Amino acid sequence: MVHPGRKSGMILFLVSIIACSLACNDQDSESEEIVFRDVYCAPSAESGCFDPAPLPGDPRYGLAAQILIQDTGCNRNNARLDCLWIGIDDPAVVDQILARGSNIGGRIRGTVIVDPSQPHGFYLDPSSTVYWGGGLLEGVVTTIDWVEVDPARHDGGFWAFGLHLRDIVINP
Repeated sequence: MVHPGRKSGMILFLVSIIACSLACNDQDSESEEIVFRDVYCAPSAESGCFDPAPLPGDPRYGLAAQILIQDTGCNRNNARLDCLWIGIDDPAVVDQILARGSNIGGRIRGTVIVDPSQPHGFYLDPSSTVYWGGGLLEGVVTTIDWVEVDPARHDGGFWAFGLHLRDIVINP
């Protein structure tokens, strides 16, 4: 049995959590701007969100496809929404992503290769990229911003990024 005074406190607590989750991740799909913990951000020229897909010869280029993902927020390292092109060599991984339709979700995993010449200073090895559709991946989930801040910690590791898909380019 819940004490009457605690019941109203518990309801207020739950309402505040719901309100925060809505306010902290308020995304407007038309303007592609995000409000995250009272920080207003949008893609910029430096964010990678407007970069063209990698071409053959680029170490990020995947034999099957290129996908453009975006971070979930912008309060980690800078006040911008970051995007990252990820190459995929395995056509089965592309099929898994396409099968999810517009409600992608899940994670994209791959070996992080630190390379200061690349946008954000790193890329994922296209031969290692896999799709993870469900379940927790505790201890291996990261963001574009976190890798930018501490590339040495992530270099050579098999890390998972949220699959917030902005674009996909399938190779002929």
